Amino acid sequence: MKSVPLDPSCNLERVDSKYYPALPHKTIQLGGSLLGWVDLWKGILICDVLADHPVVRFIRLPELMPGNYCHDSPHMIRDVHCMGGVIKFIEMEHFLIPTVEPTQEPTQGRRRPGEEANILYDWDLEPPCKEDAPDPDIWLKSFVGWRTVIWDRMVYGNCWNKVCKASYDEIMVPDPSHYEMLSELGDGSAGNLVLMNLSTDSPTLSIGGDNVVHMSSIVKLDRGRSVMMALNLQRKTVEALALYGPERKTCHPYRPCTLSKYLKISPGN
Repeated sequence: MKSVPLDPSCNLERVDSKYYPALPHKTIQLGGSLLGWVDLWKGILICDVLADHPVVRFIRLPELMPGNYCHDSPHMIRDVHCMGGVIKFIEMEHFLIPTVEPTQEPTQGRRRPGEEANILYDWDLEPPCKEDAPDPDIWLKSFVGWRTVIWDRMVYGNCWNKVCKASYDEIMVPDPSHYEMLSELGDGSAGNLVLMNLSTDSPTLSIGGDNVVHMSSIVKLDRGRSVMMALNLQRKTVEALALYGPERKTCHPYRPCTLSKYLKISPGN
């Protein structure tokens, strides 16, 4: 075992050590012998493991969206994948409303200049500020909906580019059978916004290089049932849908794979 130097461009010396990347949540292949160790809270450590003189680079992820400071598991709201030298990053933010009268006025997460930007340069990204987060103990909350943002960048680039964004009330369900299934999961109060019948999390990027995202959901009126969805966030459509009963629970982290491309499935199965 030997130590590997850190590329000076990382500028970690000006960052508090508590914001250094920790144990990785996943490892991604970036092309050739280049690997990335992903801390979904903080960023990606990159190294060419077969280089004669390897050097580690650090790519900081975009800052947490305002409503995500109180999450315990990053898998519930974030994912990273790489295809063809392009790194993609997705984050989901949940819309929550108080279910009881708050005992004090809740503090709103501070919105930063980059939140609505279409390009985030590496030198503009700051570590998360937990002190700016809402106090999770002030109020009990109920899940209402969500929004997502996908960013991408070249492995050796210097900025994140916003690819697309979408919220639950913008997603269309073009397949009538999918729409009927989602409608039957609610009590009718959601109207045409059938995705409101689900509590959704765990966005997982497709490995096909497109902007399809797989999400896991629990049926609000029957928490023993769950739904797996594939959403095209560029088109803002539901691409695929599967409903599971309590006998087949879904869990996270789950991982996409290319195995299905090699399976011979007869029509209707």
